[in-house]
Amino acid sequence: MGVASLVMGILALVVCWIPCFGAWALLFAILGIIFGAVGIVKAKKTNKGKGQSIAGLVCSIIATTVVVLWIFVIAAAADEAADIDAKEFNEAMKALQSL
Repeated sequence: MGVASLVMGILALVVCWIPCFGAWALLFAILGIIFGAVGIVKAKKTNKGKGQSIAGLVCSIIATTVVVLWIFVIAAAADEAADIDAKEFNEAMKALQSL
């Protein structure tokens, strides 16, 4: 489970920096978090190393944070773009009414 968590975490970290593919990164990150948590629990039961599970968990959490930040940035940009379009539309309507 540790290897799967690490692979998913690294994959999520790579993909999360591409804005249009954030949803895929979130999927990989969630899988990495699940695999990491299961790997840590299994490692505690068997007294084996849990380093890869922890590393995968950390990478997945960082990727999730980046994806959530991207979502907020894109939502704020879309909201600002909608406000600009509405203002321009209102100004155009006022100009037409004055004719």
